[in-house]
Amino acid sequence: MKGPLSFQIFLSWGLLSQWILYTYATNKCTVMQEVADCSHLKLTHIPDDLPTNIKVLNLTHNQLKGLPPANFTRYSQLIVLDGGFNSVSKLEP
Repeated sequence: MKGPLSFQIFLSWGLLSQWILYTYATNKCTVMQEVADCSHLKLTHIPDDLPTNIKVLNLTHNQLKGLPPANFTRYSQLIVLDGGFNSVSKLEP
């Protein structure tokens, strides 16, 4: 009996850890070269942990309610910002 129970616990732990890793990985932006793709992640705020040298930031299809300029100061090389398909009702100067 020790064998099958140990295997079930091991299998359950393995599946749980894989699920946690998958969930964590799927909620992160994808960065390739100077482009950050943060689309379709259900974000409610602008990420502040992206490389500072990004030139393109895709925030489409999230749950953002605003795009405060202060959140972009660290991305001084940003040229393209796409915030479409969110709940933004007003843009600040």
